[in-house]
Amino acid sequence: MLRLSKLLTLFFVIVSFSCNINNITDEGVTGRVNISIPKVTPLLSEALSSRGFFKASRVEITVFSSSTEVLTKTVDNVLDSTAPIYINLEQGAYTIKMEIFNTNISETVPVVSGISEEFVISPGVETSVHLKLTPENPVSVTLGSEFTIIPDQYTVFNGSSTTNIGDEYWYSFDAVSDITTIKVMGNDLLYSPAVVFVYDVSGTKIKINDFSIGNIAVNTVLGSTYFVCIAPLKVSINSTDYFQSEISILINEATADANNSVDTALPILQDVDYSGIIESDTDFDYYSIDLIGGKTYSIENLFDKVNITKDNSFTGTVLLSGTNRLIINPDSDQTMIFSVNKNSSSTGVPYIYSLKVTEVVSLPKNIMNDLNLPDYQVNYFYQFDVDPSKTYTLKWDDSYSGSGSYTSDVSVTAKSSSGTLFCSSKDSGYSTLDNISITLSLGEDKIYLIIYTQYKSGTLGVELLEN
Repeated sequence: MLRLSKLLTLFFVIVSFSCNINNITDEGVTGRVNISIPKVTPLLSEALSSRGFFKASRVEITVFSSSTEVLTKTVDNVLDSTAPIYINLEQGAYTIKMEIFNTNISETVPVVSGISEEFVISPGVETSVHLKLTPENPVSVTLGSEFTIIPDQYTVFNGSSTTNIGDEYWYSFDAVSDITTIKVMGNDLLYSPAVVFVYDVSGTKIKINDFSIGNIAVNTVLGSTYFVCIAPLKVSINSTDYFQSEISILINEATADANNSVDTALPILQDVDYSGIIESDTDFDYYSIDLIGGKTYSIENLFDKVNITKDNSFTGTVLLSGTNRLIINPDSDQTMIFSVNKNSSSTGVPYIYSLKVTEVVSLPKNIMNDLNLPDYQVNYFYQFDVDPSKTYTLKWDDSYSGSGSYTSDVSVTAKSSSGTLFCSSKDSGYSTLDNISITLSLGEDKIYLIIYTQYKSGTLGVELLEN
């Protein structure tokens, strides 16, 4: 499943050096080193696709001939990395060391650094040199042992840009299985407490989580060393800040899923979290759940995107199906089998999902129900028990159209237990003209509401009046 300021958050990068003899005017100089500083990315969304760091407080470059230091160059407040740094050198053999500092973390110890292999400057020959930067002091972690960080500063994302770059924490681990999971605990439904970056020992990026997904899984090689950078995240949307003051992290080996067929479906319970891993594009995980006829259930995934699909043996009504959620109303007591598999818009496999089956909340009629909808751009599900021989009026009170007592701004979809649609993604439902008049058919004994915090999360009033 994102920013920029004086503070640096920085990740593994490969720095290219090319020796270019064009426009060399210094007497006795036969070549020039062209040094490209890793890309500065003002938006985290760019960092997720382009591999870079947000801002370097200071970059120090040292050139050696054998073990002798030839020259040093310091670049402060690197805001634009598109312009290369040129260093004129005489014919000979050299190595180059680069150190990148986040002065909010340390004035004297670089966050990442690297030394190139020896390269040669020759008259009339252009040379390219590659240098890999790796963390200076990563903390070694034991797989399976949870640890905690308490951030001082956060990387702040307002939905489209970054207003600040916060702390960064570097760790290393040695893989003991083909898949390793990294779980960042404290997630709410929408936002990860941190951005997670994973690199192999050579500095090559192998995985980055989306800002909305805290938990990830990565393919690893037994015995190989990997690095993880944790950048604490604060998402600020519609005057609401989503962040964790304490972040728990667990890096662990993954065990193979055994529930890969209908016959091996894993029995699960209501209101309990279950985690699994989509290991490949063709991986399906199967679960079974005991349902009570006449009740309404939501099966929801909280992390990376998956398809949730009921087995053909289910009897009842499917109220909502699609990515990350299945809403069902069984017509009798039964055991339902459902599957989870890769969604086309998910991150690359392997990845983690987390399931929970809950009963949809039933609301009383003829009163204004005060609801708290804390998460932005999330569907909330409710139901009313109704008498199909009567007619009803549905109204809701939000900040867009209402009394001024509620803070959310939502759209509402209402349908009956047999699927009759009364309104779809309707913005306003407060005034008499906007109220929804409902006439039911025989056997329609429930009205379901899908309330989407489309424009703003917060509080909402909902009322179903019996006429």
